[in-house]
Amino acid sequence: MAILLGIDIGTTKTACIVYDSYKDLLLFCASEPNQAFTAPGIQDPEKLLAQIKTMLRSIPAALKNEISAVGVTGQMHGIVLWNREVTSSLYTWQSTVSETDLNVVKAVDPTLCQGYGITTLYALQQKEALKNYLFSGTIMDYLVWHLTGQLDKVMIDHTNAASWGAYDLKKHCFKQDVLEQLSIPCELLPEIVPSGTRAGETAWEDDTGLPSGIPVMAAIGDNQASVFFTSHDPENELFLTIGTGSQISAITESVIPGTGCEYRPYPDGRYLAVAASLCGGASWALLASFFRQTLETFGTALSDEMLYRKMDEMALSELHSADIPLVKPSFLGERYDASLRGSIKDLNLHNFTPSKLAAGFAMGIIRNLYDLLPAEVRGTRNQLLCSGNGIRRNQSLQKACAILFGLPCQFPDTREEAACGAALLAERLLD
Repeated sequence: MAILLGIDIGTTKTACIVYDSYKDLLLFCASEPNQAFTAPGIQDPEKLLAQIKTMLRSIPAALKNEISAVGVTGQMHGIVLWNREVTSSLYTWQSTVSETDLNVVKAVDPTLCQGYGITTLYALQQKEALKNYLFSGTIMDYLVWHLTGQLDKVMIDHTNAASWGAYDLKKHCFKQDVLEQLSIPCELLPEIVPSGTRAGETAWEDDTGLPSGIPVMAAIGDNQASVFFTSHDPENELFLTIGTGSQISAITESVIPGTGCEYRPYPDGRYLAVAASLCGGASWALLASFFRQTLETFGTALSDEMLYRKMDEMALSELHSADIPLVKPSFLGERYDASLRGSIKDLNLHNFTPSKLAAGFAMGIIRNLYDLLPAEVRGTRNQLLCSGNGIRRNQSLQKACAILFGLPCQFPDTREEAACGAALLAERLLD
């Protein structure tokens, strides 16, 4: 039996769980929205650390003493820099650089996108903003560095390293020629390690009450952590997550050339074929904001809970209609084309209604993912495993999945899939 601690630092919420791997049972769960944003795409890492400390202190002492390994996961692509005295902001996957800087990095490596760690490093280098820092990593790597007593080096799991861009999937390293052309200081980059690598042992007892000496795993990306926890039949499964963004993934044994989707490292030498949209749950929230402002203009209001419930009901009632508006939810662009914007098409005198617009958004969010994932991957799977509050809380999105994929949504019994996946992978440290 292993009692495992999992921590997930998401974009909009943070979670801490204690999981019994023998009984497949969640023993403790704390999940809260984070209040760390200081600007669009920018968060305060110290606020995130303070929130995690509070959550760790809230675990019952008797349960803390049973924890045998720690796994950490969270938001991918983003980057934070630090030395022992000073820490930068966290530049999340939603952060942006100037069009000039983006054009430069894309000319060197077309796969580099807004919000990717290497893209951000280049932009900061142009501002001479790197010289005061010794370390860099994802926000999860920053947490692991603190958890393990601020060691002299930082480790980054290859799932997170790949999310920074300019990464060689076969050699499991950053592309040296790209780093050189962009003048990225290599000494600032963390050491890349395989998933499941031991990063150190807990040394944060004074701040959290977590006993010292517990093995801590190098942090894994939340996409891979969620899939790792929910997967039981990888050859037949699709994994759909809708939170702030959205993505659909499939485990593959190799990279399929020319498919157009992104391939990410996965534990045990496999890959995830991933189609990711920058606007998933955020598109649904945008529509809610539109309805909210309209209601307020006419002197009325609904609670957020009632508003989202009504939107879901309206969309559900019209999903089978033949004249739903065609909504393309690329409101933040897409990674493969940052210039794209959202659109609403095929409007006529009969379908410009709140219910059909809501149905169009629901179908658009799911269709965007369906179209991004190659047919040769999508067509071989017969299970659709879903996670994220965006899909869990909206029956209309679930119904849209059934219409487009021809598969019902399946949900794991345990929530906080990413935190549980990181915890379960950390069990390997005990072998």
